[in-house]
Amino acid sequence: MTEIESLTRTLIKTFGVKALVPERALRILYDAGLYGECIREIMIHFNIPLKLKVKCLPGSQSIERYLGKPERSKDSPAMIEANTVDMVRQGGHIEKVLLGATMYVKKDSILRSFEFFMFLASHELSHLLMYSQNCPLADNEKATDILALVMGFRKIAQSGRVTRDMTNIYILGYLNDDEFNYALSIIEG
Repeated sequence: MTEIESLTRTLIKTFGVKALVPERALRILYDAGLYGECIREIMIHFNIPLKLKVKCLPGSQSIERYLGKPERSKDSPAMIEANTVDMVRQGGHIEKVLLGATMYVKKDSILRSFEFFMFLASHELSHLLMYSQNCPLADNEKATDILALVMGFRKIAQSGRVTRDMTNIYILGYLNDDEFNYALSIIEG
């Protein structure tokens, strides 16, 4: 079994395959400039009952630099910062409990396209969903991309992970085309 097959099957077993998100309703909110409402609707679809702050960052500064953290090699268009505490459970088992989170999003990532923003938001909220369920894959970027597909963003991801403007091609996510298509084929059965 390949890594992608193993991750996909584990996520399906853990979270189940969700119906496609209500793309038309999300597009209406996006077109009206109600980006926070888009994120709220995705959280409802994912059944994430936590409080989330969303901060939109203007300009070209990296999110990591804004937060004073070491920069990654790949400049992130968005990031989730989880607020957790360690709780000691019965038998001395230590479990992370998620209290809330902040999503940082670059303004140009929101405005690039509906599909790009939706896939970006679904990826970041997939991290949050896994954190809220104490899923050991929460920091695995490929698993996070796959969970967005499992949670109903299959169609949007297909059209939103690669976008172009007059000078650049943007590829969103951590799966290459073969991995993306393989995970999709497993999810869609």
